[in-house]
Amino acid sequence: MNNTRSIYHFLVIVLLTITVSIPGNAKDFGIVAVVNDQAISTEDVKGRIQLALFASGLTDSPEVRAKLRPQIIQVLIDESLYRQKAEELNIKANEEEINTTYFNLEKRNNVKPGKLKNFMRKNGVPFNALKQQVESEILWSKIINRHVKPEVIVTNAQIDETIEYISRSSGGGDIHLAKIELPIDSNNDEEQVTELAQELIEQIESGARFDAIAQQFSRDISAKSGGDKGWIPVNQLSMDVREHISQVPTGGISTPLRLADSIAIYKVIDRRTIIQADSSEDKYSIKQAFFDLPSNLPSAERIQIENTIELARQKVKSCKGFDEFATKHGSSSSEIMNMQLKDFNPQIAHLVAQTKAGRATSPLKNEEGLFVLMICSKSKAKGQITDYNAIEEQLKKHQLSLHIQRYLQKLRKEAYIDKREL
Repeated sequence: MNNTRSIYHFLVIVLLTITVSIPGNAKDFGIVAVVNDQAISTEDVKGRIQLALFASGLTDSPEVRAKLRPQIIQVLIDESLYRQKAEELNIKANEEEINTTYFNLEKRNNVKPGKLKNFMRKNGVPFNALKQQVESEILWSKIINRHVKPEVIVTNAQIDETIEYISRSSGGGDIHLAKIELPIDSNNDEEQVTELAQELIEQIESGARFDAIAQQFSRDISAKSGGDKGWIPVNQLSMDVREHISQVPTGGISTPLRLADSIAIYKVIDRRTIIQADSSEDKYSIKQAFFDLPSNLPSAERIQIENTIELARQKVKSCKGFDEFATKHGSSSSEIMNMQLKDFNPQIAHLVAQTKAGRATSPLKNEEGLFVLMICSKSKAKGQITDYNAIEEQLKKHQLSLHIQRYLQKLRKEAYIDKREL
């Protein structure tokens, strides 16, 4: 079977080579890469470069085109892998999804509905280049959602450890970052990718849009949102990234940073500082559930109910889960209450302060029964919000990014890829 596949690839290469050797304008249809049994032509590269220049606002010059070319070829290779994997998994991009993307592009560019093709043609962009990009992104998104995302698991222990680390670290504050990540396929590509990164930085500083460039070139999970990674606790960043962006002014762009298998460019959108304050001013978003225990209830039955509620309470992980817990055990959950620590009596204040965000307190007793408080989030006075769900989401995004990189690396490794220089 392997020999048959090798002969098949050999025949494909021979046929493609013959195509390149045809006189006249055949060079326009030369082959720059073969991905398994699919070819990428110079015409594909030319069209995608034109699209990238138009969408990102980069200067159209021979020098810029030359620097973009290797990265564009790699993007087209990856998209070919997406389409082939989607075909293997019987995943399709339907017309409704494609047309919705076109509609959003029309709206964003103030183009009349149904006139996107004419708009692209007037700006010198082959519509097929856009069509291929849109379809590939839809297929890749579906592959990730079905076959990569389910592998991402963030445990309560990881969230607790992160929150504890953030609270332990002093003076870090939060930073709102955007990122462009340019992959390095091999050691030979590093110089080319670094040159491209420097060119992109110069273009951004001259007026090109960071978000549009991220959408066209970045391989980070944030590419679809223009590279925007949202607010991140500074102390959650790796040491090399933290040091690299420490001197970048708010609104500024970093110099290229070499990561494990990529070159990254960061934009510092904003910063906010944590100011130490009296903990009594700390704000809490809280829900409450009350469980009625009649005074004439037998002692053994009361203890059994208390134990059941305590065991169930320990499994609660979110505000939504708290609502389900309350309903299941015969109570109703209250609406979220925003309160300061000083608003509670000392006994309850101590319990609330010791309970982490995203957890419920131990049951508290009074004459009529039990009540449990759910700490949906904590907010330091004049400071940073330590939101359990937000930390969980940040960790999931980080893990998903790593899983996507590994999945793509696996696709590349398993594929037959023949890059060519024309």
